[in-house]
Amino acid sequence: VVIYEDFLCPVCGAYEEQTNDELTQAAADGEVLVEYRPFELLGRIGDYSKRATNAFAVVLEESGPEVAKAFHDELYADQPSESAEEFPDDDWLVEKAVAAGADEAAVRPGIEGLTMEDWVDSATAEAEAAGVTGTPTVLVDGEPVGGQTIDEVAQNTLDAVQG
Repeated sequence: VVIYEDFLCPVCGAYEEQTNDELTQAAADGEVLVEYRPFELLGRIGDYSKRATNAFAVVLEESGPEVAKAFHDELYADQPSESAEEFPDDDWLVEKAVAAGADEAAVRPGIEGLTMEDWVDSATAEAEAAGVTGTPTVLVDGEPVGGQTIDEVAQNTLDAVQG
């Protein structure tokens, strides 16, 4: 399962809410490999998408995939509104990373310094090259998961994983 997502996207948040527990369990049981591909889709709204994706890349690099997954889940559990007047700052991202299990001294410089900006730009270019125009875009075994609503996409993902 490949999930292209933007940490600011409210539809991604709804998708995560509906599928995260089941996908996490299926991955833990060895039934599926879930690959999250965050990128900057909503940069026109502000810099949060880029900063959150950078923070994810920093946590992945410094703390490994398990902590990065926990950080991913923290970001969606406390997701800001895309219409917020102010978005969470770097201290908030660091707090979420530490809550997920990252070492503050290891991740703070990269989060504050936007050190994985090239990673974010590459991830964004790769999503665009793959034809991703909206989030979440979900693929199961390389095929797009269809649905007219996010509820249908979520259910179709779970059905494909379980079936």
